[in-house]
Amino acid sequence: MKDVIEFYDNLPSHEVSLRNLLREENLFVSVPKNWHVVVADLEDLGDIIKAADAELNEINIATTGSIIVVLNEIKALNDSIKIPYFVGGDGATFIVPDKILTEIISVLNTYAVYVKKTQKLNLKVGSVILEKVYANGVTVRIAKLKQNTHLITPIVLGDGLKFAKAEIKKKFTPYCVKDKNIKSLDFVKTQHKWNRVKSKNQHKKVMCIFISCNDEAKQAEVFNNIIGEINYVFDNSKKIKTHVDISKRNTYPKTISKVTKYDIKYLLGTPFAIILRKFYFNLVNKQKCHLCNITQAHNSIIINGSISAVISGNDKQINNFQIFLDTLESQKKIVYGLKVTDASIISCYIRDIERSHIRFIDGAEGGRMIAKFIHESKLQIR
Repeated sequence: MKDVIEFYDNLPSHEVSLRNLLREENLFVSVPKNWHVVVADLEDLGDIIKAADAELNEINIATTGSIIVVLNEIKALNDSIKIPYFVGGDGATFIVPDKILTEIISVLNTYAVYVKKTQKLNLKVGSVILEKVYANGVTVRIAKLKQNTHLITPIVLGDGLKFAKAEIKKKFTPYCVKDKNIKSLDFVKTQHKWNRVKSKNQHKKVMCIFISCNDEAKQAEVFNNIIGEINYVFDNSKKIKTHVDISKRNTYPKTISKVTKYDIKYLLGTPFAIILRKFYFNLVNKQKCHLCNITQAHNSIIINGSISAVISGNDKQINNFQIFLDTLESQKKIVYGLKVTDASIISCYIRDIERSHIRFIDGAEGGRMIAKFIHESKLQIR
């Protein structure tokens, strides 16, 4: 079977609202059955969320770091290959063509060893071919949403990714090899940093939600209603409106900055602090420019068969939205987890200061991770 390696790159980008895209299910296309779902998820969420806030923020770097190593690996293999990926509070999910599967699994396993060595965290890495996913009666249907000139995001409907992640976690075996056999990690010409940002409005808080739909056939309809309620309750604000004062010299984002290809023995033997070091946002004027565009180049609402979102609002807005979610949950349409905190965490992956930025946004104090943990806890007692 043809690998259709250019499948994702060739998908059209739909310049419509998210709600309009969800209304047009015919715009979603099934991912080829010989592509693979690859997952890198943290183990033992219950223990992790007991960590202090500062440690949870470092864990945020660990999860988004898996995306860095995968994107750098793809760039080294064939920069024309494009894949969809999704970051959550506890890990990342990729959908990749068969042709590069071995290399992606290898670099993620290397990264898992690195995270274990430096942060004492277990990162579960594995893959499931979509042919097996589809054989179990679930789907993975994808469309591209062009939110603005800086941001095109994948939107996925179907329970296929959820099924794949469950299969991977069920059959996971740790990756144990000697250091000399581990492929070196590539952080060449990249910067990866996070910054904690509090709203200038003291009444604003940050709400992180994780929502799943109980009926795959009604997923688009239910998600569309939820996005509509977000727009209504939060004054059509789909993203956190953060304003970073880059003139403040007490703002110290953490960073993985211009790290060369280390020998793996050296990399695994050095403290995590060597890679995660202090770095000012106002280092150069070009960095100031990309910070000014921060509301355009990050994605605060992720849909990959579930909804994971980070929204800012006051107590009244958050309470009203939670009443809406409680109603849907009582009707057995959804299951949700929600975490409210006082700040957002903005994690930046910078390959090229002028052209190539990827920003991940989360809530402080575990944000998305805790929302997902609450969601999973509810599922276990149903």
